[in-house]
Amino acid sequence: MNENKTTKDTAETVSVPALPVDNRSGDVGFKLRYNSGSAAPSGPLSDEQKAARKTLIANNKAMESATVVRRDFVRSLLAKKQAPKGWQYFTVHALTHHTQVASGYEGAVAAEMAGAKIEGKESWGWNPLRDHVAKTTTRPEVPMIALVCAGFEKTIAKDSWRSPSASHLTYLTQLVTWGYTPSEVEQIILDSANKTTEPDEDTETFEEVHADEEEMIAEEYAAE
Repeated sequence: MNENKTTKDTAETVSVPALPVDNRSGDVGFKLRYNSGSAAPSGPLSDEQKAARKTLIANNKAMESATVVRRDFVRSLLAKKQAPKGWQYFTVHALTHHTQVASGYEGAVAAEMAGAKIEGKESWGWNPLRDHVAKTTTRPEVPMIALVCAGFEKTIAKDSWRSPSASHLTYLTQLVTWGYTPSEVEQIILDSANKTTEPDEDTETFEEVHADEEEMIAEEYAAE
């Protein structure tokens, strides 16, 4: 009797409610989202998990490098005498379909893309693009495009290749249309749009990707 009682008391003691587990440590391969009361996976990583972790680290570093190249491409593009073809529709589409690009951009990034002089020190409310627009009335399309591109840039993290969004796809597809050569890790994002296309087809143009983009937006809202 005492033995049975001890077993029962022990079971009651170790019973705990489910708690969320943060799985962003980089140990790719563990898909555990919630702790059900059992012990978390332990021990050395399998070969598959080691390979996944190696890919994660390499692609994250590649994405950071690609960000530098991508922003420099936009800066060079906007430094030309003529604004890139189709900029009007690109900007209005971005502002109506990806509203975060207008409210979430970084002024310093946008100003650099626009080739504007950056003055002052970073502080609350500091926005060198706004200062540039206040002083310069010529070629307003340049800061407008820079603002939108900087807004898209704000949404791209080093691990965005793992879960491409509609905004990532819209932005990178447009840059490719304007002559940008994506890196291998950026191509992963672009390839996420090819679910319904033939493997040998060329990369979709900005207009052709709209149908896929709308579907991805709907999926994002459904997941929230």
